[in-house]
Amino acid sequence: MPSCGRSGHPYIVKYRTHRCERLGDDGRRMGRRMSYSGGGPRPANVPVEEGKVYEAKIEDIGREGDGLARIQNFVVFVPGTKIGDEVKIRITKVHRRMAFGEVVRE
Repeated sequence: MPSCGRSGHPYIVKYRTHRCERLGDDGRRMGRRMSYSGGGPRPANVPVEEGKVYEAKIEDIGREGDGLARIQNFVVFVPGTKIGDEVKIRITKVHRRMAFGEVVRE
């Protein structure tokens, strides 16, 4: 049986759904989703790094009301900004498909 990255634990791997299900002691599926949690090296295609400062223009507003900037076509959400603001952003959190930042006040 495949191990899905965790040695010694049996898993059923569903490749089409990118889901791995762990079998419990009784042989039933436990339904554990395996994904990038930010705990290791960041994915290679992310153009921003946590802690670095970038200059960007706020292009849109996200669902939660945060400003949305793009750095090399990568989405960065910045709270407290509005469309048209040109700001310096310090990246606070990086995910696989987006990042979060804060405005650097000088």
